[in-house]
Amino acid sequence: MPVSFPNVKLLLMKTRLIVVAIIENKEGQILLGLKKQKRGVFPGTWHNLGGGVEKGETLEQALRREVKEESCLEIESFTRMSFSDGVATKLKDGKSEEIYHVFLGFFCKTKNGKLIPGDEFEKLSWFAKKDLAKTNINPFAHEGFVRSGWIKK
Repeated sequence: MPVSFPNVKLLLMKTRLIVVAIIENKEGQILLGLKKQKRGVFPGTWHNLGGGVEKGETLEQALRREVKEESCLEIESFTRMSFSDGVATKLKDGKSEEIYHVFLGFFCKTKNGKLIPGDEFEKLSWFAKKDLAKTNINPFAHEGFVRSGWIKK
């Protein structure tokens, strides 16, 4: 068997572990946030809530913190769902950086509460699963919705 060498570009690239909350309400709608322009990865597109795991945090702690920061909602329960990875360019303070992201998806139920978007989002909205295909969703979330069967290829 031939020896494979590591991808040197990935070896030199920053890696981020990202928790992703797939939040569904009682009506079966999915919560997404519209990323602000010139902010984060894939600005101006719709995203699941979530973000980077901070040093010293468990995945659960990061998931709960990110959902609270980005929506003011509290997680009632969650189930591990999926994972994916990829390279994306992150924009912050007028600078861009290529980062290798590892996404860990969690299916979440939240307690009732008023949606208040955090700093990263222009707004938050609930989407029927049938409408996800015609929504400007970022590529990583889109891939996850295809795998879940909510968007047809």
